[in-house]
Amino acid sequence: MAPVGRARAGVILKHLIPEEDIIPGVSYWLNSTCSECPAGCGVKVRLREGNAVKIEGNENHPVNHGGLCARGQSALQALYSPARIQTPLRRNAGGRMDPTGWKDAFDLIARSTSASGSSEKVVVVTSQVTGAMRAMLERFAAGSPKFNFFVCEPLDYAPVAAANKLCFGLEAVPTYSFDKARTIVSFGADFLETWLSPVSNAHGYAISRNPTNGAMSRMIQFESYMSLTGANADERYCCPPGVETLVALSIASRMLSGTALPASEWETWRSALRPFTIERAAKAAGVPPQVLEQVADRLRSQTPSLALAGGPSSHSTCATALQVAVNLINFSAGGYGKTLTFDRAEHAPVGTYSQLLDLVEDMEAGRVSTLIVHECNPLFAFPEPERLKTAMKRAPLKIQLASVRDSASESYDIVLPALHWLERWDKVESRSGVYSLQQPVIKPWCDARHAGQALSDIMAVLPDHTTRMPEDYQQFLRERWENIPGDRSASEDSDDFWKQVLTDGGYWAPPVSRKVTLNARAAEAISDFAPMVSLSGEHVLLPVTTVRYGDGRQTGRPWLYEMPDPITLIVWDTPLLISLGTSKKWNCQSGDIVRLKCDKGFLEAPVYVQSGTHDAVVAVSLGAPSDKYASFYFEPANHPLHRLRGDIDKFSGALSWVGTPLTFEGVTGHNRLARLQGSGRQDGRGIAQTIATTEVGKLGKASRRPATLEFDLYPKHEHPVHDWGMVIDLSVCIGCGACAVACYAENNVHVVGKNECLRGREQSWLRIERFIDKGRTVFLPALCQQCEHAPCETVCPVYAAVHSSEGLDVQVYNRCVGTRYCANNCPYKVRRFNWFTYKVDPPLEKQFNPDVFVRTRGIMEKCTFCIQRIREHKEIAKDEKRRLRDGEVVPACAQSCPTGAIRFGDLKDPASQVSKQMDDPRGYAILAELNTQPSILYLKRVYHADGTVTETL
Repeated sequence: MAPVGRARAGVILKHLIPEEDIIPGVSYWLNSTCSECPAGCGVKVRLREGNAVKIEGNENHPVNHGGLCARGQSALQALYSPARIQTPLRRNAGGRMDPTGWKDAFDLIARSTSASGSSEKVVVVTSQVTGAMRAMLERFAAGSPKFNFFVCEPLDYAPVAAANKLCFGLEAVPTYSFDKARTIVSFGADFLETWLSPVSNAHGYAISRNPTNGAMSRMIQFESYMSLTGANADERYCCPPGVETLVALSIASRMLSGTALPASEWETWRSALRPFTIERAAKAAGVPPQVLEQVADRLRSQTPSLALAGGPSSHSTCATALQVAVNLINFSAGGYGKTLTFDRAEHAPVGTYSQLLDLVEDMEAGRVSTLIVHECNPLFAFPEPERLKTAMKRAPLKIQLASVRDSASESYDIVLPALHWLERWDKVESRSGVYSLQQPVIKPWCDARHAGQALSDIMAVLPDHTTRMPEDYQQFLRERWENIPGDRSASEDSDDFWKQVLTDGGYWAPPVSRKVTLNARAAEAISDFAPMVSLSGEHVLLPVTTVRYGDGRQTGRPWLYEMPDPITLIVWDTPLLISLGTSKKWNCQSGDIVRLKCDKGFLEAPVYVQSGTHDAVVAVSLGAPSDKYASFYFEPANHPLHRLRGDIDKFSGALSWVGTPLTFEGVTGHNRLARLQGSGRQDGRGIAQTIATTEVGKLGKASRRPATLEFDLYPKHEHPVHDWGMVIDLSVCIGCGACAVACYAENNVHVVGKNECLRGREQSWLRIERFIDKGRTVFLPALCQQCEHAPCETVCPVYAAVHSSEGLDVQVYNRCVGTRYCANNCPYKVRRFNWFTYKVDPPLEKQFNPDVFVRTRGIMEKCTFCIQRIREHKEIAKDEKRRLRDGEVVPACAQSCPTGAIRFGDLKDPASQVSKQMDDPRGYAILAELNTQPSILYLKRVYHADGTVTETL
């Protein structure tokens, strides 16, 4: 029985003929592959009594190495979403969507397609699909000239592939090895937040930031708004939007001069790069010329180095030119084959905005008879939504394949429920040679089908189709797994191979070496480049992607709504980000609702004054909560992508996100923003500390106790068997918030809504605080410190807060009467009180972890280092008659961390990693002068002494 509040409800298990894989009270894990973004991270899913209760990263997977972002963990709430489509829907004569059956739906499709002309097209618009699904769509396209499919991704990465095709003849996205780079220069690429594969990027980046070997990498960021990557940079330069291209070209021109190239090719490049001088770029970027010269020299001398570009701020009409410049820099620095390689290409090709325009024109001309949209929303990212809606009306039959209804569902004639990726079998190939497994972890609770099976059934009823369609997608998928290319022996037993795939979560074929040679014909991409430089006083719109909502597809996820944005620390709302100079010019402050006019209408939303944002930029993140949560949320009037002008990069066909001018029309009201951290100032308390690389070797031994202590009123606690402790390395904590969402999922932490957050009643056991120390941003995970001298324990009148024999500050819920004395006496403010009995809509209660009690009104709660995991592994060790191994117990926060910033272990074990790190010279305890003696040691963030001040308050 899964507990839900005090009233218990759950799955009634059969004992006469029990489920083969279910043992009551015992959890088990199944491997799968995340589909929340195209990165394709490997995951493992924990199941209890047939319910999936936790998603974690798969340590064996070569993409994410065990880490997982917040959006990947939130997929559990999409699986159990109350908004799931329960049964097929069809439009009735009155225009309403009524439930129907699968047979009736396919009968309607057959009648509609048979009435269409033979010259009309059948088009499938899908989100990023790889592996078996893509192979099936390609077979469909080969079997009928009237069939076509189009991959629709708001972040299409087409400029990267286009530039690589021009430069090297490879239309692909390389794999970036951040772990091997000593110098990293990013031109607008927010690689720690949403760019390409952020979990993989963060893992490699953390390896390169090791300060102990004297070769800690240096990261330099050029951008126009404060991103998560920019906040972590050693050197950050805020430049006008679009100037990144000019800066990259000037650096490429300086670096290419010393590169060995044939005389004819060198002359071609020199002619193309001649206009892009360091002086011109420095003036446009607002930095001294010496800065760009030093960046170029570092890229060439401090090798291996890595340059990269991409993301919203570089989605301009010159996006391909920027990528060509980055290719030149990496080629000149000798980075290919070291810090970036095409041995494992990142993603399969995706459709471009130019191709989407062609589809719209075909629909307008009546050349499309059937439009099938799978797990995407073309209306979301199309700058002219009304035009697209009108064009879709010209198609006689419109079908949507989705797991939940979105804002465009009313535009379709038939809506077919598709299985969630946690309910289906599939093969995913996010990188070439990386064949990842998807398998159903629970039985479908909706009348849904695999999208591949539904597409196959639809294709089977199309007239004049010459290719034999797979009647059973499962069989087609099995054939794709059995025919994997690579060095597998032909005599390898298929059963053994499949068992290994299930164990590892996939099959990783050896990489295929691909060397590159620079082609001078790529110079045409920069020969007619005209940089977009904002004039003084002008403002431009910049839609951006964030770690919370990505490109906007993660809606209906309460965990993500209440996860603070890592930069603004705001929950629920997505305000317009402006600079302090802009706020003074407009005479507004954070929370004021402003009205901005543009060519296609207006934007009206609250603003937030964010340091590090350029005066010319009005940035707004994509993604908004679903209508169900509208009462908690101020939704901006008009979607930012619908205000874009629709400019196109001619070389790649990508949509330009940069350049839409805005005019301020006035302040129309005020909306109070829920910001969960009051101030980033430390007021001399030394909460988040930094240290220069030159000072690391001069530090002494760390201590969790005050430097001087004459006497102690607390009795000494004995820990005969275990003494649990944690070490958090602030040098590699990037503030992504994955640990906070993992804590929500593991410990049944409730979402309370914006109104309660405004009252300071949030329930998060772990929060990421952002402080400024010596001009550097420091992200600090704040959770219960498990103090040896815990102030909360001494004031509890009912002994609900007690100290365990294993060094934990335990909270006994059944004793708590809600006096809140403990919260008042906690100097770290990490205890949470339930003002209400929070409830969830069915079937979201299935997400609850049955090993953790679901708290109700009047109970104080807090972090306990995931004590349920400690107990579970102690029982396993007891049954196996052995001691716990170091690293066997991993709390949810540490397990999810992509960078490995959080380490947990037994301080009684001198050989444990945590015991060894407790003596790290960088270590310090927060508020050690209070003599609380925390069990958590923080390691100071290390910075380069000659870096820049990344932010001020």
